[in-house]
Amino acid sequence: MNKFYRVIFILFVMLFFPIITIASIKGTVYSKGNNSPLMGATITLPEQNISVQTDFEGRFFIPNSLQGTYLINIKALGHDEFNGVVTTYSGVDYNIGKISLATTYNRLFYRLSLSYNPTCSPTPTGYKTIEYALNYGVSAKFQLGYNFYKHLAILAGIKYNYTWGNENCNDGTNATLTQQYAGILANLAYLIPVKNVVIKPYIGLHVNYYIQSKVDFKNSEGNATLDYLSINNKRLYPGYHAGLGLTFNRFYLGGEFGMDFERNYLETSPPTLSHQTHSTRPVKLNKFEYSVSIGYEF
Repeated sequence: MNKFYRVIFILFVMLFFPIITIASIKGTVYSKGNNSPLMGATITLPEQNISVQTDFEGRFFIPNSLQGTYLINIKALGHDEFNGVVTTYSGVDYNIGKISLATTYNRLFYRLSLSYNPTCSPTPTGYKTIEYALNYGVSAKFQLGYNFYKHLAILAGIKYNYTWGNENCNDGTNATLTQQYAGILANLAYLIPVKNVVIKPYIGLHVNYYIQSKVDFKNSEGNATLDYLSINNKRLYPGYHAGLGLTFNRFYLGGEFGMDFERNYLETSPPTLSHQTHSTRPVKLNKFEYSVSIGYEF
């Protein structure tokens, strides 16, 4: 009688509490264009919330998949997406084989970003020497990108910047900087997929149009003086920049360093001080510019 109850109990457990079995999936992802393995392709089992990436030889291995039939999704930068179905069995290594993805280099993307960018201001002017020159700025950028070949992309865009800051001078006065400029830019980027992140080092050129760049001075009592410095406004200044960006689920985080090719000549006012303040030496208002950006790609 006891044996009968034990059999009933075992059947009850097997019926209402099925044993969870583990299987594994492996395979290789290739680019159909040149029949080469794809590194960094992402393989996902969405129903199990499992995601892995291919190695240098395009191979992947999912060790802890549940037994059953599931959807599988494969994505790789610059390639068509693959969607399929796999069926796994307990204790069996299921080899999905070779998956070839067609290339889609002609991929357009857009990026809208906001930046915080401290700058460095003039040093000797002939009349005053600014002892330190750290200013603060914010800028907005809109860029259009084109992934034209494998890991290479070009980007073009526009930006607007506003900079401000206070600096001490060697004669005890205080200098207040205000600056506005708009610009166009062009970048060449190399896209490196690493797990769920795409690393994007880049170099580029820019042309800035300075709307206003002016330094006003106040004496030690805080009263405004009559003299100021300004660069040649309403002019175009070309330059270069380099940076590194990271994209995760369309969110962008980046850092950049840049400077102008042409040095800015300082002009002064009032004319009565021009013999003291005017300098024919090329003094750069923005010697260096650093920026940290956050953005979104769509």
